[in-house]
Amino acid sequence: MKRANYRIIFALFVVILCVFYINTTREFSDSKSIIYSNEGNISLKPIHKVSYFNYPDQNDVSFSTNNLNDKVTVADFFFTGCPSICPDMMRHMRKLALDYKNNSDVQFLSISVDPLNDTKSIINNYILRHQANFNNWYFLESETSSIESLVTDGFLLSSDNLPGAHSTKFILINSNAEIVGYYDPFSNEMDKLKSDIDTLLELL
Repeated sequence: MKRANYRIIFALFVVILCVFYINTTREFSDSKSIIYSNEGNISLKPIHKVSYFNYPDQNDVSFSTNNLNDKVTVADFFFTGCPSICPDMMRHMRKLALDYKNNSDVQFLSISVDPLNDTKSIINNYILRHQANFNNWYFLESETSSIESLVTDGFLLSSDNLPGAHSTKFILINSNAEIVGYYDPFSNEMDKLKSDIDTLLELL
C-alpha cells in the first residue's frame, strides 16, 4: 500500500514538473518575442553621426548640423548643372516634400556639390524651375574646401569626381543627427523610406 502511495506521489510530482517546464518555456518564448519586437527595424539603428557643417541656404540663412536635431531629415546631394539624374531626384524628393509639407517635424536637405557654379541666385532659379519652393526644404551652397570631406566623412559616401559622380542616394537622418538609412529613389525603396520616416516621427 505504501509503495502504491509513493508511486502516486511520484507521478504527481512528475506532472507538476512538466507543467512548470511548459509554463516557463512559454514565458521565455513570449519574452523573446517582446525583445525582438522592441528591437524592431534594425535598419533604423544609427549608422553614423553627421559631422559638423555650416552652409547658407537659399534664403542666405545659416543651416548647420545643429538644425538636424529634433527633426527627421531626408538629405541628398545635387548640382544645378546636372542634365538628367538630379532632375529625376528632385521629382522624387518633391513627392516626399508634398506628403510632409504640413509636418514641421520633417525637413528636406539638398546640398550642392558644385560650389564653383551653384551660387545662391542659380540655386533659387533651380528651385523655381522644379517647383521645389517648400518651407521645410533647404538648398545649401557649399564650399570647395569642405564639400568633399563632408560627403566622405560626414555622410559616408564617395566624393570621387565631384560634381558629376555624386551619390544619388536619399539619406535618412534621425532627430539626433544620426544617419539611419540610405535609399535609392530609382527603385521600390521609396515606400520603405516613407515608412521609416513615419517610424522616426513616432519616436519624437
